[in-house]
Amino acid sequence: MRSFREEKGFTLIELAIVIVIIGILLGLVLRGSDLIQGAKNKKIRAIPGKWEVPIWTYYDREGVFPGDTTGDGLIDTPANVPTDLDTDSIAHPPASPASIEGVITEIESVALVCGSAVTRNAMLIGGGVAPAVATLDVKVAKRIDEDIDGTVDGQKGRVRYCGIDGKTIEAAWPPSGNVTATYLFDKIP
Repeated sequence: MRSFREEKGFTLIELAIVIVIIGILLGLVLRGSDLIQGAKNKKIRAIPGKWEVPIWTYYDREGVFPGDTTGDGLIDTPANVPTDLDTDSIAHPPASPASIEGVITEIESVALVCGSAVTRNAMLIGGGVAPAVATLDVKVAKRIDEDIDGTVDGQKGRVRYCGIDGKTIEAAWPPSGNVTATYLFDKIP
């Protein structure tokens, strides 16, 4: 008579259950990383408001912008922006140029802004004089443009695509890559 040995191994159903569980876990991990990236992008999109509110609060109190040492309405000394805000006990993000989620932000007056003949106060989100490269993903820049201007148009409104220094005339937002968004926060002429 033949004796049966106990066979060891996994059945097809057990393997299928394990594969389904692994798939669910991978889906959760990928979804979690999407949520984390979305939160980072939301934090970046909030940069203009985080700086604009304290700057306008200072303007309302003092009658000039922080960093405007000549009283002409232009931020001619960007390094004084956080110092002036601190002097008036106005909370603000880390000192400019600051990095939020790896995105550099610089606040200053820009001569010949976006190829025009005027000098304006601008927030260069993702670039400026201090960094040598643009650090803002163009998809996030377009969302900032849409959030503030209501439309994605890098040549009109308060958010524009004007090169890393805020001076170059650019045709349109590029399809991909890193850029600098020029946010004109004083007044639109």
